[in-house]
Amino acid sequence: MANTPKCSSLCCRSLWAAAAYSRRRGQRLWLLLAAVLGWETAMLSLSKGAFIAGIAGTALFFIGGIFFSSTAFRKRILVLAGVWVAITIGTQVLFSAFTAMPSTTDYITGAADSTRSTSDMRIYTWSVGRQMASDSWLLGVGADNFGLVFNDARAKLRDLQPDEPKSEIGEDFLTERAHNEPLQVLAELGVIGFTLFVLPFLLFLVFVLRKFGRDGWKLSPMLWATLGSNLAFAISSMVSSFSFRAAQNGVVFFIVFAIAMNELRRPARSATNAINSVPAYLLSWGAVTLLAAFCLKKATPSIRYIRPNGRNRRPSLKTDTVPPSL
Repeated sequence: MANTPKCSSLCCRSLWAAAAYSRRRGQRLWLLLAAVLGWETAMLSLSKGAFIAGIAGTALFFIGGIFFSSTAFRKRILVLAGVWVAITIGTQVLFSAFTAMPSTTDYITGAADSTRSTSDMRIYTWSVGRQMASDSWLLGVGADNFGLVFNDARAKLRDLQPDEPKSEIGEDFLTERAHNEPLQVLAELGVIGFTLFVLPFLLFLVFVLRKFGRDGWKLSPMLWATLGSNLAFAISSMVSSFSFRAAQNGVVFFIVFAIAMNELRRPARSATNAINSVPAYLLSWGAVTLLAAFCLKKATPSIRYIRPNGRNRRPSLKTDTVPPSL
């Protein structure tokens, strides 16, 4: 389930922007419905990272689209922003006040989980990851070796900081990932690999800033939407381990990134341009259908099933926990 909210959070901003572009009322309503369902999926997953990242990315889209884009779109984007705020607040209040199911904000505030065990484990894993990165700062410990070297780095961190934390955290866990993709890239590939990984995104940011200044401090709503999606992806990647590792996330990310690159290449345009080519629509829907089938196939092994004792379990060849010895 950790893959689904990130995937939904990535694509929904482009759907909000597409709804702002659409001149047909029926098409606009369908796009709006898809955007709402995508955001609801992210919220109902109860993933704190996806929720916070989604808010940050969507806020960037609406602020940029309202204040730093063509005035022709301003009214529509204001209406969409109001719809998004109402749905976000309404969903959180509804589940907190009228159902036994906690909302994402309940998890963030600690009302639903006062132990904060998963957050504590993540923070501690980041500390071990930083130690690992400092020990092998140039070339790293090797790709996909984070889990193999974790215990050695953990032991060294305990030697350097014997009183922090006071008690061992997750000593019965078999840690495989850092739950922070940039940190894991740095620890596994070192400064050289991390630089190569980050460089394309820095170049993309340079091109965005150049276009922003060249076009009179304005960007198209669709470009703001893709920037918001990239921001959400970056924030979520810093608190999770399902960025490019999950195929469906990578597919959606590169679709959004391709839209951003296409918008960068376009000159400033008015709100009246639209694509009405039937072959283009058929090609787009065909590609979407194939990608949806591929993502569904990849997600099928992650569907939960019920064990005889009534507890939910996710089938996997790997496990994140090691049972205590008998």
